[in-house]
Amino acid sequence: MIRKPFILLAILLGTGLYSRAQQKAEYPQRNWSIEMGAGFIPYHMAMIPTRAIKEELAQLGQEAGQIMNPYGPAFSVSGAYRVRRWTEFRFTVGASWRYYKLTQYSVFGTDPEGKPRYDLSDGHYLKTTSASVFSFTFQCFHIWNPGRTAELYSGGGLGFIAGKGNPLTEPIPLPELTPIGVRVGGRHLYGFTELTIGPIASLVHGGIGCRF
Repeated sequence: MIRKPFILLAILLGTGLYSRAQQKAEYPQRNWSIEMGAGFIPYHMAMIPTRAIKEELAQLGQEAGQIMNPYGPAFSVSGAYRVRRWTEFRFTVGASWRYYKLTQYSVFGTDPEGKPRYDLSDGHYLKTTSASVFSFTFQCFHIWNPGRTAELYSGGGLGFIAGKGNPLTEPIPLPELTPIGVRVGGRHLYGFTELTIGPIASLVHGGIGCRF
């Protein structure tokens, strides 16, 4: 008997929150937004450290080892423009890097060319970061319920990644796909979270934005 009032209260509270989320937000159909986000590290970071960087490390008696944090970080800054009620374009600059263990081997003399020799049986571990990899992504979104406090959207686009070392010396094009995202907030400030796969992040990406 005691549970019924709590169940009823939960239903009423949930209904109230849902109704509030469905209220129309008061902002112009055409507007600009700036967003800052973070998410799980994008899949292309699996190429870091690259072969070229590993060869460069080997000349210093170093070897890249275990990845310390496989999920991050991935940060982004975006500019978005709502061109009409249902359509929005977004340009995003992202940055990612990885933490990994680095083994430094001791020197025991030089080779005939005067280069140092390294004792592969005598090494100690260091923690270091890879060079940053940057992404530049353009996306187009369709807003499913425009004007609501909780807006749902989907979209996709194309991005480029660039960083130090082969194969990232030259920009590489990669698709960006966002099956579903949600943006919740008021006239100016809002938060967002989305399921996305591409240069910006993998699976989870979210943050805050300001609408002008």
